[in-house]
Amino acid sequence: MISKLLFESSWLLLILLVAVQFGLIATWSRRRTRRWARAVWSGFATMPALLLLSALVVTPRERVIGLCRGLAAMVEAGDVAAIGQHLAEDFEAAGFSRLGFLDRIEQSLTRNDVDEARLRNFDVTFPRRNQAVAVFNAACRVRSVDAFYDRLASRWRLTLRDDGRLWRVTRVEALPTAFSPIRDVRDCFQ
Repeated sequence: MISKLLFESSWLLLILLVAVQFGLIATWSRRRTRRWARAVWSGFATMPALLLLSALVVTPRERVIGLCRGLAAMVEAGDVAAIGQHLAEDFEAAGFSRLGFLDRIEQSLTRNDVDEARLRNFDVTFPRRNQAVAVFNAACRVRSVDAFYDRLASRWRLTLRDDGRLWRVTRVEALPTAFSPIRDVRDCFQ
């Protein structure tokens, strides 16, 4: 919880630091001692340092979420080659190998335009060392010659492996939800 507050929630950290600073100022204004004056000045010095630290440190969870959002942007751009760079050699999705999956994505993106992809409600876990599982909701606009979805909702599970430099996707699964027509990865290729 403290790690998430310090490194992943800059706005929440700012609110907490401002509240603590107001508390220090209020206590100093009642007591007017040197000790409380130092505490107020220490608070003013600590606040930007902690915010800078929060902005500079990128946690593994943030890296995984950033990769998921980056993949969504690559789908919007139709950049299949860039997507392929983030898939592991032993990648698997609904029975497709890495090359088969990329081929199907290219065919699907040729027929469909994907816009305004929004990913949210991330649940990132680390079941083993160098492995992550990201579950999230996605919504996008899909247009093709024969169909239009203004807000196509879906839920996904990505399994990733850290190869030392980058997180690479090893498995993609579509998770059925009540309001989504996507029940399996193959539904995206129709």
